[in-house]
Amino acid sequence: MEGYLAGAIARWNTGAAGAHLCILQTGEVVLTCRLEDISWHAGTHGVQGKDGYGHTGFWRTHNINPYSVGIELEGFFQQGYTPEQVAACRTVSDWLTAKYGVLREHTHDRIDGHHAHSELSSSRLDPGSLFHWEWVL
Repeated sequence: MEGYLAGAIARWNTGAAGAHLCILQTGEVVLTCRLEDISWHAGTHGVQGKDGYGHTGFWRTHNINPYSVGIELEGFFQQGYTPEQVAACRTVSDWLTAKYGVLREHTHDRIDGHHAHSELSSSRLDPGSLFHWEWVL
């Protein structure tokens, strides 16, 4: 999310988007959508010029939402992430790996593994260059 939890919830309540988990700057992890439900957090499509247009040909024909857990980091990706968020990222990653067998790999153009919004959708920039994959891998 680009911003804070309250603003994200207000936007998500319009049906515009969503996520399963939010990691606040304090490191608190907030469940905002049941993990059994599909959240509209990283869906892509092949309609050029429309928000959510797939970054690559693969993401223009594959929607990851039904097969993934959406995690948002509170704050602004240009400002980076707190040490508490970094620790929570690892805790969540460890838990998802144990619970669902999520591959501990940063993958491209395939569903399995870990992805950044910016790799899926041409209209997203997060989590940005200040996010380090070793936090979750």
